[in-house]
This record gives sequence, C-alpha cells and structure tokens, in this order.
Amino acid sequence: MTDMIGEVDGKKFMFAADAVIMIQGKVVLIKRAKEPFKGFWVLPGGRVDVSELLEEAVKREAIEETGIEVRVRKMVGVYDSLDRDPRGRNLAVCFLCEADALVKKETGEATEIRLFEPGNIPELGFDHNQMVRDALATE
Repeated sequence: MTDMIGEVDGKKFMFAADAVIMIQGKVVLIKRAKEPFKGFWVLPGGRVDVSELLEEAVKREAIEETGIEVRVRKMVGVYDSLDRDPRGRNLAVCFLCEADALVKKETGEATEIRLFEPGNIPELGFDHNQMVRDALATE
C-alpha cells in the first residue's frame, strides 16, 4: 500500500478522503493523537490507497479512526489549498456520511472521539472547518 501519489522537490504529494459523519444530527470529530495538529479536533479521514476508490477509502478511514461503519450520502467537494497540510501537497475530497451510532474505538490516530452539535464546532485542524460548513450547507 502506498500513501502518496508521488514526490516533487522532496515534498510528498498526497491524496486524501475526509468524512463529515452525521449521527442523529451531530458531527463526529476526533482529537488527533499525533502531528500535524496534535491535540486538535479534526474530521476522520486520511490518505487514499492507489488500489481503492474514494468512497472505499473514506469508509476504511472512518472504521480505522473511529470504529464507525458509515454510509456515504454524497461528495461535498474537493479541497485544493497548496498549504492545507504541513507534511506536503495534499489534495482532499470530502464526503458527507451518516451512521447509526457512535462507536468509540481506541486507535493510534485519536485520543478522543465525540459528537458535536453543528452550531458548536470548535476550531479544527487542517481546513476541516470549511469542509464541515460546506457539508452542512448541502444538508
């Protein structure tokens, strides 16, 4: 499995899938256990394997980081800021997903998993606040 598309001038070029997971009208967030943005709340998500489809990647990442099996409702958008990830160039696709219940799974990715009311989303790492705003605007 590879976690990057390539490397240019010593910098990684990555492709990610992120999930705005809704459970009973609330948003699932995880608190990152490692850098970048260690200690920040973020959306579950991560790098896309070259051998998987985007929807497969977002479902896999949700399970790996939260233990939650999600249903993908729709693609929210593509996030293409050149500085969205300090590790290198990272192009991300965000999906609006839903699940039936919060399953707290201990992982090396998150120190905490919690549901947040849409009007009470904290400052998130990466550009995840924009992803949440965009996802909720399409509800």
